[in-house]
Order: sequence, then structure tokens, then C-alpha cells
Amino acid sequence: FYFTNISSKNNKFCALNRLQSLGITPNGIDQNLYKFNQSGRDGLLLVARMVNNKRIKEAIEIAGKLDTTITLIGSKGSYKDDLQYHNELENKYFNRNYVNYIGYLNKDKIIPYYQKAKVLLYPSNSEGLPMGILEAMATGLPVVASNVGGVPDIITDGVDGYIVDGFSIDNWVEKIKSAFEVDSKNCRLKIENKFTIERMADAYEKAYAIFINK
Repeated sequence: FYFTNISSKNNKFCALNRLQSLGITPNGIDQNLYKFNQSGRDGLLLVARMVNNKRIKEAIEIAGKLDTTITLIGSKGSYKDDLQYHNELENKYFNRNYVNYIGYLNKDKIIPYYQKAKVLLYPSNSEGLPMGILEAMATGLPVVASNVGGVPDIITDGVDGYIVDGFSIDNWVEKIKSAFEVDSKNCRLKIENKFTIERMADAYEKAYAIFINK
């Protein structure tokens, strides 16, 4: 067996476990679908399933501490624990005056929200190489995200967003305050330089060429 890996972390896992890697094939997007915007941005945005692993409650608490609005986009989970979690969100969190829960939206309907928000939150416990971060940054939206999965491959700390170790709400608040000052152009440039569909296709072609020649 040979493996392609979407992140440096996955590639390192292969090396540690003596698995044969064909290199890193990161996700890519069509940046032309995500119009860049630099002005008139306000509030926080979180795009994820409304489940415990995504730390929705904590994100809402963070917004409260920052005295800013937060918009939440995503469907409820399908398992019993997920439904209980969603019920708690509805009863205790979504009704706060600074919370705007939209529910599920198709990808193209989310783009305007990326273009209007000031910072995207990604406080998940685990991730691969999140498409949501790539899409947000393509519009110029800085991201503050947990140090999990392929996140460190995307975000350059202090340049186009911030990476947070652990989960101290106060630490997240400070990182978000710093992210408010990030230049949106840096976010767009990261996508154009590293995470386009063309770069993804090139990486897969190289991986398959290595495989064929094994």
C-alpha cells in the first residue's frame, strides 16, 4: 500500500509508522469562486456542524467576552448525543442577543458570510485540512483555529491568522483581538500561492507518477 497525505501531520504519521508515502497532496479550491473583500467586515463567523467536537458553546462564550456578534452556519448532527447537544444550544445559547444561528446553507450561499465577517473561528478538537478555512481565506477572511490536523499547513501565525494551542477562552479572546488586525490581502495570497485546484492537481499527478514508477 502507498499513501497520499493531505497534511504534513499525516505525512509524519506515515514516516513514524513505516508506511509508504507518495508525498503531500493538499486540498485546493477554485479561488475564482470566492470574491475578495477587504472593507466593511464585522463580527465573528463559525461554519461547522453543530456538534460538541466543534466547540460551538465555547465559540459563543468567546463572542460574548469580546462583546461582538457571532454568526453560526451548519446543520445539527444525526446521533442521539448530537441532537441533545443541539437542543441545549437552542435552549441556552442561540437565543442570546449577539448570536445569529442560520442553520444549514449550500456552499455558494455561505460565500457572502465569508465576505462580511471579521474573523472565522475554527475551534475544533480535530480536523483534516479544512476546506472551510481555505474558502474563508480566499475571500480575505482571517482565521483563528485550533492547532490540529493540517491547520498549521494553512495558517502562518500572525500573518494570515492565528493558531491556538489548547482551549483557554481568554487565550482565544486575545488571539482573535490580534486577528482583527490581520491584513486581508495576506489571506488571499496564501490561497493563490499554495491551495488552488491547479496546485492540488499537480500534487496528485506527481504522487501517481511516483506510484507508477515504484
